[in-house]
Amino acid sequence: MTYNIDEIKRYMDYFPYQEGDDFSEDEVYTFIENLDHETFEIFNFDTGATKLVILPIDKDYVIKLPFNYSSRESCTYGSSEDSSSGGAYFYTHRVPFTSASLEQREVKWDYCALERDLYKQAAAAGWSDYFAEIDKVEEINIFPTYIQKKAEYFKENYRNKKDTEMLQNFCFDKRVRFAAPEWYTDVYYSLNKNMDKFDAFTTFLKERGIDEDLHKKNVGYDIKTGHPLIVDYGGFREYD
Repeated sequence: MTYNIDEIKRYMDYFPYQEGDDFSEDEVYTFIENLDHETFEIFNFDTGATKLVILPIDKDYVIKLPFNYSSRESCTYGSSEDSSSGGAYFYTHRVPFTSASLEQREVKWDYCALERDLYKQAAAAGWSDYFAEIDKVEEINIFPTYIQKKAEYFKENYRNKKDTEMLQNFCFDKRVRFAAPEWYTDVYYSLNKNMDKFDAFTTFLKERGIDEDLHKKNVGYDIKTGHPLIVDYGGFREYD
């Protein structure tokens, strides 16, 4: 990844949040709706439950900013005259994140810090080629700011159906969540169809809970080599 800090700060200037502001998916979408069209010739964006991702055009990195508050609301189910089914969900209030956790220490709402820690673990275990590299830049404005290697999105190309079904059965028996089956098949091919290595890789994921949130939006491929990559691996802990 190649970047300079002034360049990163220019992107951050589009998000003028202040200390104490709630920064969540809802607030981000409300803010971005008011950006002028020309802005999207400079960067695009994506969000999940725990972070905003700024995708600069023609750069080899993305910028990740952890949300400090949930955009989801707690809700109750009750009757409603406006619902054809006789029932509806009533949203009451938002609730804060359950903290991301780094073994012996809590990192509060900073799921990007958890990703950085998991990347280091992957590197130590020899699996870093399967994780998009992430590192913290510094605090910019009020944000802990992270840079991650840009990747291609998941591709719905043809894979051998028998291989995918075999891996699905293997993961089912092992209790590994298999929500991105074709991507797992690509991992298997990248390991030269070595089941011992595939077993070790899925064990690494399961022991850290990474497999639980490993759906198609969180995986992709190296832009230059096409190698399978996990682009979002901090997971998400449900609310208490």
